[in-house]
Amino acid sequence: MTDIFMTSINILKSSQRDGIFNDIDMDKLFSNIKDVLDGNLLFWKEILLPMRVKLQQTGLPMDPSDLKDGFMKFDIYFKPYLHYVLDQKASAEYFKQKFSRDDLFQHL
Repeated sequence: MTDIFMTSINILKSSQRDGIFNDIDMDKLFSNIKDVLDGNLLFWKEILLPMRVKLQQTGLPMDPSDLKDGFMKFDIYFKPYLHYVLDQKASAEYFKQKFSRDDLFQHL
């Protein structure tokens, strides 16, 4: 969903449409959402997916120790959340401001 919204804004900003949405600050609006997504995908690929494959192949119940590396590297996988959460209030305020003052933004 975020990709669709971000891509739509970028297309409109780069088009020859009289500078539509050029005043939107993507960093203020989305913070570091891409980094958050990347952290989640890395956690999935390195921890959850191998565990899922193992469960499918063996048919055995989940071994909680398979999550150990995920807990040991929790700060690495989810570090982007710190920045995102700290920016959340400012991002929400920026969104409310744009939404209340810009008819085109409301339609988007």
